[in-house]
Amino acid sequence: MNKLLISLVILSIILISFTLNIILKNNNNLNANSNNIYINIPICVNKLDNKIATELYPLNVTLVSSFLNCALIVASDGYLSKKPLEIFYDLSNLTSTSNGYVFIILFANSFRQNFLTAFLKALTKNGYKMPLLIANSTIDKKVINLDSRLFNSDVIAISFKPFGWSIADKISSPANDVAWAINNFLDSKYQLISQKTSVQDGITVNGFNFIGYVGWKTANAVDNNGKVVGIESIKVDYYYTSATTANGKYEFFLAHIWHSAYGNLCWTAWYGVTYCYAPKSWVSVTNWETSTWPGQVLDDCGPKNTGSNTIITYSISASATVGSSGPSVSAGATVSYTVPGGLVINWQDYTQPQNGYVQTNHQIPNSQGGQPGPVYTLEPASIGFLDPTKPGGIEPMSVFHDFKVTFDDGDGDLWNADINFYVTLYSTYVSG
Repeated sequence: MNKLLISLVILSIILISFTLNIILKNNNNLNANSNNIYINIPICVNKLDNKIATELYPLNVTLVSSFLNCALIVASDGYLSKKPLEIFYDLSNLTSTSNGYVFIILFANSFRQNFLTAFLKALTKNGYKMPLLIANSTIDKKVINLDSRLFNSDVIAISFKPFGWSIADKISSPANDVAWAINNFLDSKYQLISQKTSVQDGITVNGFNFIGYVGWKTANAVDNNGKVVGIESIKVDYYYTSATTANGKYEFFLAHIWHSAYGNLCWTAWYGVTYCYAPKSWVSVTNWETSTWPGQVLDDCGPKNTGSNTIITYSISASATVGSSGPSVSAGATVSYTVPGGLVINWQDYTQPQNGYVQTNHQIPNSQGGQPGPVYTLEPASIGFLDPTKPGGIEPMSVFHDFKVTFDDGDGDLWNADINFYVTLYSTYVSG
């Protein structure tokens, strides 16, 4: 296990420009039926796993002796009981010729370590690095412990191009869970990380370098009848700068949020009045996790305090003083945003600086619904820095985001959409 951990620590440091995805679940209600868009795509199962193949009906399963030219693969105890070197050669050949594949493991818990070792070696042989781990690190970020779910969950899925993981703790049915894992990587609703694109208007940055973004991620607000009444979307842009002092290198990260929402439905009451859903309130959280990593410190955030206006403008800057050796940084950003129709925006700052927890609430009391409805976008931002004199004050910067939008149907009924995710920030790139 120690060799595997060392390999994973080394391989996780370098990121290549592919999309990334982690999906975890406790159970699954997906119906694997003829309406599923992936049912007709061949799923390769090695002949050694013939028993598993019979349990994947109605998926389109093909028994194979080789995984070459396979994009979707399911394996269990039969295939994974092969010698690790044989698995390594299979995966190495597959990786060298594939434009992307998803490898799904059902059960076979005792063979997981052998498979992970073979998979990582196959990547290395072909010049790739695994940029994403399901793991927890120690306070000094020097030791990474793999998440136990990689070894004791019923289902794990690993994707190559895009890189990513899916985990199902308990299996509901082999066919359902295989379809679920495939959809996680192929369905367009999972839009995650892209690297270095053009920066949109809304923010003016001074002294920071743009390093990447997460987004757009989307969540639906659904009523009791299963209808989508509102849609929430999130994009977060990340920037970096640094300053070297006698105490070491201080690294600053700016997170600029685009928190959008719109109403998606109108309805007519029995008494003839038509109501349209509209977003009324936004909660935007960026947690720099100072409570976990004392060396990850909140520096500045905006908009601060509380207020109400038709246009919000604020500035934040990178600056920190640690005794006489504090860093000298000349970097900051100015953000300005408004909403359609010149409506009033209310905001409140619920930040907890000592914990690195930044929460900004917005309300647009007179927002209008409709289909598709105006899109309303709010843009809070914050800066955190790594203090090398404190535990955890070294790369990477670990950040948690949490977002919520409440939609109002105009008649007193409220429905929510929620999005949250972790992100790992380095000086030149963004990882999931």
